[in-house]
Amino acid sequence: MLLPAAIKAGLPPLGAALALAISGQGMALASDYVIGLAPSISASGAGVPADDIADRALVLSLIVGLTAAVLAWFLTIRKEIVRHSANPVSATDDPGTGGSVSGGPAPHPNGDLPTPENDHTGNDHTAPVSTVAAIDLPGTLTPVFTRPTRARAWAIGVPATFGLVLVYMMLGRFTDLVPWSDGAGASLVGGTALVLMAAVTLTTRPADALEHCATHFVDGLVYAFKAMGIILPVAGFVYLGIPDYSGSILGLEDGTGPAFLFDTVESIRTYIPDNGLFAAFSMLLIGMLIGLDGSGWAGLPLTGGIAAALAPQAGIDTATLAALAQNAATWTGGGTLVIWSSLIVVAGFCRVPVGDLVRRLAIPVVSGLLVATVAAVVIW
Repeated sequence: MLLPAAIKAGLPPLGAALALAISGQGMALASDYVIGLAPSISASGAGVPADDIADRALVLSLIVGLTAAVLAWFLTIRKEIVRHSANPVSATDDPGTGGSVSGGPAPHPNGDLPTPENDHTGNDHTAPVSTVAAIDLPGTLTPVFTRPTRARAWAIGVPATFGLVLVYMMLGRFTDLVPWSDGAGASLVGGTALVLMAAVTLTTRPADALEHCATHFVDGLVYAFKAMGIILPVAGFVYLGIPDYSGSILGLEDGTGPAFLFDTVESIRTYIPDNGLFAAFSMLLIGMLIGLDGSGWAGLPLTGGIAAALAPQAGIDTATLAALAQNAATWTGGGTLVIWSSLIVVAGFCRVPVGDLVRRLAIPVVSGLLVATVAAVVIW
């Protein structure tokens, strides 16, 4: 929601994409501290409490993220700001190509976002925008109390509702006041967004609300398939190495598919010296290999099992090794280092080529992972 304002304030689209990727695709997913799904998956293979892995994964994700953010600022963002200051790009220009996006195809379905044609109430959809970054914001922001009543209500109600969702998740994660289960946060956030979409549509377009609710829902699904479609042929080659998927890809019976990737990872384990530092860097490498599937989490039970096997002779805590592998897999495939991950959605929102985004993330993220690995050995 803040992307158009950030670009209007002078942050280049590539800088915005780097910030979103490092904070969301990396730090948030790698720790998954509130929802707790990733630590619970790792714990299923490691045989240790999920909270132990979550605590270590949070610290490591912060180290990786802060290191990556600082390096991204000095290596890319600062230079981009200087370049864009010398050659400013209009908010209605396509940041990916430098051309205007007006009148072109609309890869993003958010036709209801504020434009000069729809008076900020959603009552006119004559000029859908092609991306969030393409909104031409006014030179001065209009105070919210001067907007129409419904617009004011929803401008406050939507963020307030998600704030309450966050409070509920925090209470469920850290207290016993509300019922909670690991992984429930994704359903809660998605369901809240769906209910809010229906409520906004019902109050702004009551005459044809049901039709437009269905249209928005379908548009969201279509956009999701368009954004993630490029992943399918590339990720299919990686899935050939995962037994849960390789059988169906090759037309074999369930449970009979090869496990090339997992077998490769397992074979590495016999050559890892019984040393804490070597074990930590080995788990980093194994986690990055597992992350090549583009999800980052599919192989966490395997990395947890390997962590449990390596920990006794390496003299390092099982939860630490599992948290390291979880961070490596998530930062790689969750992701910031492979183009067939959900990173393509960030690139699409910011209108920058996903290949360029990965190249600019590679050095900061890998450097952060190396720093975090050393820190894990020193701290734990």
